[in-house]
Amino acid sequence: MTTRAEVAHRRRSCHDCRSSMAADVRLAALTIGVAAATWPEAHCPKRGHDTRAANLRSIASRDGSPIDGLTREPLHYTSFRQYDIIACRRAGDQFARTNRAMTTIVVLSPIPASVVFQWLVAGTGRADLSVVGVEGTSPSQLDEALAEAEIVLGDYTFRHAITEEFLDRAPRLRFIQQPSAGYEHIDVKACRRRGIAVAHTPGVNDVAVAEHTVMLALALLKKAFYAHRRMAEGAWVQRELIWERGLFELQGKTYGIVGMGRIGRQLARRLIAFGTRTLYTDPVRLSESEERELHVEYKSLDDLLRRSDVVSLHVPLTEKTRKLIGERELSLMKFSAILINVARGECVDEVALAKRLREKKLAGAGIDVFSVEPLPADHPLRGLENVILTPHIAGATAEVRERVVHIAVDNMVRVLKGEQPLHLVPGEDGREGAKE
Repeated sequence: MTTRAEVAHRRRSCHDCRSSMAADVRLAALTIGVAAATWPEAHCPKRGHDTRAANLRSIASRDGSPIDGLTREPLHYTSFRQYDIIACRRAGDQFARTNRAMTTIVVLSPIPASVVFQWLVAGTGRADLSVVGVEGTSPSQLDEALAEAEIVLGDYTFRHAITEEFLDRAPRLRFIQQPSAGYEHIDVKACRRRGIAVAHTPGVNDVAVAEHTVMLALALLKKAFYAHRRMAEGAWVQRELIWERGLFELQGKTYGIVGMGRIGRQLARRLIAFGTRTLYTDPVRLSESEERELHVEYKSLDDLLRRSDVVSLHVPLTEKTRKLIGERELSLMKFSAILINVARGECVDEVALAKRLREKKLAGAGIDVFSVEPLPADHPLRGLENVILTPHIAGATAEVRERVVHIAVDNMVRVLKGEQPLHLVPGEDGREGAKE
């Protein structure tokens, strides 16, 4: 619904009014199948003239009487089903409805369904779309939407898993677009058995996660977050930081990368500038030329843990990587070492990690991912002064969101147009998936 502030904004000048209303009307016109050129010119409402919104209400109705639903902004809606309009076509001065079947899309991510609707309408030019978001939708309404859904936009927060039970509720489902590189919350095997294609957005957050990793490493070595917290409390901790806790450079340190996929390689490139000795471990060793290019040395996991001053995890969550760093692995690390996890929370034994940190048998940890999210208030990692916690945001920059939207929407548009989707998860198209 339009707020008073929005109304006030639109009444500031004819120019402001026209530009904002024009965008609304073009989208609304496209959605109900009317060419934008057919819309009467509007004038500033401050002067008492009709607006495009009023024209929209009049034109969209079957008999010329206003449609109540359109007294609100057209941009807030996810289909024109609620107005008893499926699609319109112009025939002289009359508009006749058609009986084209609706295509239902269910959105599991916390993205407004109206926004997804706009993206898909703009990409396809189709009016026969109904987009239903899980946010603000009752269980019965969601079940009704899933029963008709052909496409699902997955949940980048991973709170809504796509399991066998979920798929049972969506018998018409043919395509799932996951708006993230990871997809472990989707039962891909179950989807394959049902002929449902699953796509993700690989490679979109490589730079963001690599940068976040470097930030955590530097902040821990320099005690930056501890210094800020104590300064904010009114303390002056210069002597404590210099002579008691110690501040360290990244240059000259041995850095261990666990997982040399896309993110691991981006990190390795950045570490060249810092002058680290960089070790890595991965199920598949790089070629000699790649190792030379990235200035990295291959080691076993145990050897890497023993030698490294900083260790960071960049692996997907699989049965082999679950609890990859447990009590035994932590005991191999130097007491002066730092552990960073930007992979998946389940890759580290969090209880064992908290214990090592409390006992000062590990210098610090930077953790962006957790086995339970949101992180419980009584989690053992909370409250430790040698830990930096971030709420799973390493790959959530504005640039990443833009790339995710572009790939995900383009893929859904392709499917709606009857084309084959891109970026299918490993095995879907016979190719090896990109490592993270």
